[in-house]
Amino acid sequence: MKNNFRKKINHVAIIPDGNRRWAKGVGKTPSEGHRMGAQRIEELSRNALKSGVKYLTFWGSSKENLKKRPLDEKRESLNFN
Repeated sequence: MKNNFRKKINHVAIIPDGNRRWAKGVGKTPSEGHRMGAQRIEELSRNALKSGVKYLTFWGSSKENLKKRPLDEKRESLNFN
């Protein structure tokens, strides 16, 4: 039986979570964790486009979460190239 599930997906929403925890667990800075998360988002975006997904939504962060983060970390997370 052929799986046609991907062809039926119209909208994908992604809530990245755990970048800081991952970074801490592998001895990296929070900013490095956010950078890796951004790279994964790029990969997911390319794959979604190739699969025919029309709408892709990402939740970046809540105001409450941003209030808890150091200013340098917030600045770095907005400067990914």
